Amino acid sequence: MQRALSVLIFVAMIISLLCVSATAAEGTPINSLQDFLAMDPEGSYYLNADLAITTTYEKDFKGTFDGNGHTVTAAVPLFAEFNGLVRNLTIDGTEIKGDENLAAFAVHTTDGMMAENVVNKVDITVTGMGADTTSGIAAGGILADSDSLSMSYFRKCINYGNITVETAVMESSAHYATYVGGIAGRVGGVEAKYCENYGIITGVGDRSHVGGILGRAVYQAMFVTCDIADCTNAGEIKSGYDAGGIAGNIGVSGNDIYIPYTLTYCVNTADITGGYRVGGFVGYCYASAANTTYYIEIRHSVSIGNIMVGRAGDSFGSLFIGYSNSVNNKIIGCLAVGEIIPLPGYQEPYRVIMGCSSAKTPGMTLTDNYMFDNNTTEWYSYATSDANADQRIKIETAISEGKVTRCTLEELSSGAILNKLNAAADKPVFKQTIGTDPYPTIDLALREQRLAAEPPLDKVTEEETTTEKPKETETTKKDETTTAPKGDETTTAA
Repeated sequence: MQRALSVLIFVAMIISLLCVSATAAEGTPINSLQDFLAMDPEGSYYLNADLAITTTYEKDFKGTFDGNGHTVTAAVPLFAEFNGLVRNLTIDGTEIKGDENLAAFAVHTTDGMMAENVVNKVDITVTGMGADTTSGIAAGGILADSDSLSMSYFRKCINYGNITVETAVMESSAHYATYVGGIAGRVGGVEAKYCENYGIITGVGDRSHVGGILGRAVYQAMFVTCDIADCTNAGEIKSGYDAGGIAGNIGVSGNDIYIPYTLTYCVNTADITGGYRVGGFVGYCYASAANTTYYIEIRHSVSIGNIMVGRAGDSFGSLFIGYSNSVNNKIIGCLAVGEIIPLPGYQEPYRVIMGCSSAKTPGMTLTDNYMFDNNTTEWYSYATSDANADQRIKIETAISEGKVTRCTLEELSSGAILNKLNAAADKPVFKQTIGTDPYPTIDLALREQRLAAEPPLDKVTEEETTTEKPKETETTKKDETTTAPKGDETTTAA
C-alpha cells in the first residue's frame, strides 16, 4: 500500500511539472491565425496551441515569439521582417515555394535576429527572381537574408528541409548572386552555435554561395563578425560556385574587425559539389595577405565527405577550405576524410589544402591536422598567377613540415588518430568506439554539456555586439595584393 501511494505521489509530481512547463512561457497567448496576425510588433507572445499559418506576418516584429514547444504548419514564411527573439518552435509542412527570397521562419532581418531551439521541417524552393534583381536571391531554413550591419544569433537551430534556389543568376556584380544555407542564406554578422542541417542544400548558377549552416556571411566591410561553433552538417551541398560543408563564403575586403572568423568543434558528414571554390568546412574566406585584421581559424573539427569540383575556368577543391589568402589563417587539430574528385567535362581543378593568391602560405599556422584523401590532394597551396608562383607548394612539402599528416584507414579505425586529435585539443573533444566507428568525430555528449552551460539566448546588449577597434601604433597598411582568383567579386587576378 505504501509503495503504491509513493508511486501515485511520484506520478502526481511529474504531471504537476509538466503542467508548469506547459505554461511557463511569458506574454500573450496565441490560439489562432487571427491572434498571430494581430500581434503587436513590440510585444511578447507564446503559442498556446499548434497552428496552421497560411498568411505571413508583414509588420516589423521586434518582440519575443515563443513557440512554447508547439508546431506551426506553414505554407508561407512566418515573418516578412523579424528583429526579435524566437525560441522553442517547430515549423512543419510540405513546401514553401516562390520566386523571391524565402525561409520557413523569417525572410529578412534589418537589425539582426535571435533564434534558439527552432526546428524547420519544410522544404524551401525558389523558382525565379522577384522584382528587385539587384540583390540576388537568398534562401534558408530559418532566415533568408539580412542587412549587412546586422548581427544575428542562432543557437540549437535545426533544419531538415531541402532548400533549393533554382534561379541561375549569372551577372558579374557581387549583388547578383544566390545565397543558400541550411540555417541562413545570407547574414551580416553572425554567431551560430549547436546548429544542425540534414537537408539537401542547392544553389544553381555560377554565382551561388551554398553552405550547410550558412550560405554567405559578412558580406560588407561593416565591423561584423562570424563565429560558428559546435555545428553539424549532414546534408549534401550543391553549388555552381562556392560550396562548403559549414559555410559557402565568409568575409569581405576591408572588414577590419581585428578578430578572426572562427569555426570550432564543427562536423560535416556529407558530399559537397561546387564549381569554383569548394571545401569540406568552408568554400571561400576573404582574408588578406597584406593586412592582419581579418582571417579565418578552423579548430578541432571534422569533415567526412567527398569534394566534387570543376568548371570551365580555374577551380579549387579542398577537404578543408577551398580558397583564402592570409598568412594568419589557422587550421589546427582537424580531421578530413574523403576524396577530391574533378567533375567530368570541365577544366582540371587545383586540389589543395587551401587555394591562395599571394599570401606567404609557408608561414600559416597549420598543425596537428590529419587527412585520408586516397592521395587526391596535390597541393598545399596554389596561386594561379605566375607572379605568385612561389605559393605553388606541393602537398609533400606540407606533409614533411608537419602541417598535415596523411594517415591510413587502419590508423583512423584503431584510435591512433583519436588520441592525437585529443592531445592537440588538450581535452577529450573527439570520441570513437574502437571496432565500430571507422574514424573519430566530435564527442556529442561533451557538446551537450557545453550547450547546457550556455546562458539563455536573450536580448544582447549594445556593448556585447560592438567590436572595439584597438589603438594602433602605426597606420595599418591597406591591401596591396589580390586575395582571390580572377573573376571574383572582390579582387583581380591571383
